[in-house]
Amino acid sequence: MQNEYAILTESPRDAMQGIKKFIATENKIKYINAVIDSGFDYTDFGSFVSPHVVPQMKDTETVIKSLQNKGKKSKLMVLAGSIKTCIKACEQLIIDSISFPFSVSEVFLKNNLNISISDAFKRSVEMKNICNSYNKDFIVYITMGLGNPYQETWNPEITIYWAEKLAKEGVKTILVSDIVACSTTKDIERLCKGFEKNLPEIDFGLHLHTRNEDWQEKIEASIDNGCLRFDSVINGVGGCPFALGGKLTGNLDTIKLIEFLRTKSIESKVDLNKLKKAIDISTEIFSSYK
Repeated sequence: MQNEYAILTESPRDAMQGIKKFIATENKIKYINAVIDSGFDYTDFGSFVSPHVVPQMKDTETVIKSLQNKGKKSKLMVLAGSIKTCIKACEQLIIDSISFPFSVSEVFLKNNLNISISDAFKRSVEMKNICNSYNKDFIVYITMGLGNPYQETWNPEITIYWAEKLAKEGVKTILVSDIVACSTTKDIERLCKGFEKNLPEIDFGLHLHTRNEDWQEKIEASIDNGCLRFDSVINGVGGCPFALGGKLTGNLDTIKLIEFLRTKSIESKVDLNKLKKAIDISTEIFSSYK
């Protein structure tokens, strides 16, 4: 019996976006190129958003010019928050995938994009059409899709409801995000089973921010219920600056994830020897910019 393979996205963007001190552009380029060289399925490296909103990402267009992806396996992904920035991202030939931070939380969307859920849904559909016209992959992240810290009504069925609406409009890839580590194994199980039952055609994955004491049980619950696509960050650094109180929860640790997957006979396309260089660069950068 052959081993299964997981689809892994390494996210330098999520590692860097909440760091207040500006990370030098040359350091970003060195770091991202090492991640690309490691062979992740996707490298989520930057975002096209207002520099006033996310100052750390203001040099994304400059970074792009020095990325070395020719002949590499990793698809390059950026986040875009508006129609205008989606078009700008699509015009970059080196970019393969555009993501949009949809959410089932009105409060989060107000803080992040200053729009409502219904507006975010309409924007998702329009951005999907734009990406199709440029032959780019379009990926929707359903943020707060595994819990809600704002005292808004939430359950996995709400997330499934909006995922179904997106799927009906032609969205093919949906990742559910827990950026404040409030998910439970039971909710992960219900969500994964909901996608399997109602949305089997969707390329489904999880973007989990985790804590040391519970990350393993959450990944195990995901795998046991059919999810083999994950986002992660080397050393688990970073987080979302728009989460509750602006506190960075931290990301799922890439090294721990890969090691755990291998105990389950699940492999990845990541070159572990080349990953060592990316780990060294990441450790150096984030110890300096903490």
